[in-house]
Amino acid sequence: RNESRDMLDTLSAKERRRLLAQMRQKMAPLKKKHQALEQKISEAQEDIAKREVEMMDPEWVNQGEVTANGMRDLDSLKRQLERWETEWLELEETISESESKLLGGQPSN
Repeated sequence: RNESRDMLDTLSAKERRRLLAQMRQKMAPLKKKHQALEQKISEAQEDIAKREVEMMDPEWVNQGEVTANGMRDLDSLKRQLERWETEWLELEETISESESKLLGGQPSN
């Protein structure tokens, strides 16, 4: 059996609720950051899609410096999106593992 689960089983219902509430409270900043990253990722994906559509316009391609700057900006945004997605996945794993330990190995909903 899982040590966390064994520890919870030895506590009274009131103590167990208090401990679980404290653990959830400690997880709150991670979950908040996770949600903020989801929002940033969504906005970046929309921005990338919009820019890529704009770049399909033949006139856009022939705008010299505007085109070059647009391509650099798009590349930068794609790299930032990749960093946010990596961070999001790491947080997802951390949250999932913490909740699993909290629930004694049971998956959380």
